[in-house]
Amino acid sequence: MTTDTTSDTAPKPKRSRAKKSDPATTVTIDRDALLDALNHLVPLVPRQPVAPYEAGVRIAQVGRDPRVSISTADAFELHASIDVEVESLQGDDIAGPEVWDARRLRDMVKGVRGAFVTLAFADRTRATVSGSTSGLYSMPLYRSPEEFPVIDWDPSDTALVDRAELLDALARVAYAVGDASAGPVYRNAQVSANGVVCGFNGGAMQAASVSSWPSGLTLLVPDIVLGRLGILDSDAAGIGADLLIGSGTIADRQNFVGLTVGRATIAYAKPNVEPHDLTRAWDVVDEVQADSGTLRLPVAELVDALDSAKVQADPRMPVVELDLDAPVMLRSGLDDTNRFEYRFDAVVYQGRSGHRIRLGLTELRDMVYGSPDEFVDLLIEEAATGNSREPYVQYIDSTNARAVLQQVRV
Repeated sequence: MTTDTTSDTAPKPKRSRAKKSDPATTVTIDRDALLDALNHLVPLVPRQPVAPYEAGVRIAQVGRDPRVSISTADAFELHASIDVEVESLQGDDIAGPEVWDARRLRDMVKGVRGAFVTLAFADRTRATVSGSTSGLYSMPLYRSPEEFPVIDWDPSDTALVDRAELLDALARVAYAVGDASAGPVYRNAQVSANGVVCGFNGGAMQAASVSSWPSGLTLLVPDIVLGRLGILDSDAAGIGADLLIGSGTIADRQNFVGLTVGRATIAYAKPNVEPHDLTRAWDVVDEVQADSGTLRLPVAELVDALDSAKVQADPRMPVVELDLDAPVMLRSGLDDTNRFEYRFDAVVYQGRSGHRIRLGLTELRDMVYGSPDEFVDLLIEEAATGNSREPYVQYIDSTNARAVLQQVRV
C-alpha cells in the first residue's frame, strides 16, 4: 500500500496567460503624404452613395508594417487604394480598420497645421484629427467598418507589364471606347494576347501595341476605369517601372481585376463580356486603303487648329470640315455668321480634287494627339460606301499605332 503524501492544500501551479494586446488607436502620418493620397482617392468616392460605407475611406494597417492602406469602394464595381507610411502607431497590435467620411477627412487634413497629422480613434463615436502644430477636429466614424468590402487577392495569378507603355496605350485608345450609352461589348478597351490594345465604339477604332505584354494574357479595361488611371501615374504611387496585373474576389460574390503600381492600386469588377472580335473590321479598313487619298499634316499645327476650332463649333456635336482643295482649309461654325477658318500653307492633298470631308472634332483631335511623329498622314476614303457606313479616315504612325474614324454625314 502506498501513501499519497501530496497535501490537498499544496499550492497549484498558476496557468500562464498571454497578455492581451491592445489594438493601436492612434496613427500619425506625414500630412502632405496623407493629403496627396486623399486628393487622388476622394474623386472616386460616389457623390450619392448607395451604401453608407461608400462615402468613406477605409484606413487599416498593412499587416504589421509601418504603413496604412487608404482605400475607397464604389459598391462592387470600382475600388482604389494607396499605401502611406506612418510615423508612429500608439498601441501594441494592428491598427484599424476604420472607415472615415472621405470628403470631411480631406477637408480636416487641409485645415490642420503642422508637418504631421494624428488620427485618434479609440472612441468610434468621436474620432479626432489633429495637426502637429495646431488644429483639432472631431467626427464619428462608420459604426460597422467590417461591412466595407475588401478584395481577397490571389498571389498566384499575377503578371507584370511596363507601366508607361500600357498606360500610354490605354490613354490613346480611350476616346474610341464607348460610354454608358453604348452596348456592353463597346464599353471596354481590350488587350489581346499579342499585346494589341484596342478601343472600338462603332464610329471610331484605335489600336496601339504594348511590346512588354505577357504572351497569352488578355484583358478588358472598362470605360469607368480609363479616366481614373492617373492614380497609377502619380507621385502617390511612387516610383515603379512595372505595373502588376492581378485578380481577386470579394466574398466569392464578384471577381476583380487589379492594376498596381508601387503603392497605388485601382481595381474593377471583371467585365462579364467576351472581347469583341475586330479581325473583320480591320480587314475592311485595310481593303479601302487603295481607294484613299493622302493628306499629310503637321501634328502640332493640326492639334492647335482643332483647339481653336472648338470656340465656334456646335457644342452639341462639334464637327470640323476639311476642304481639300489647295490651300487645304479647316472650318467649324454654328452658322454662317459664327465661323472659324484655318489655312494649312504648303499642304497639298494627294487625291481627288474638290473633295470635302466632315469629322468629329474631338475624335480627330484625340486620334492624332498621342502620335509621336511630327507629321500625320490621314488616309481619306474617296469611294462611295452607300448606306452601309460612312467613308473612313485612318492613319498609321511610326509605332504601328493605327486609328480609323467614320466621316460625319451632313
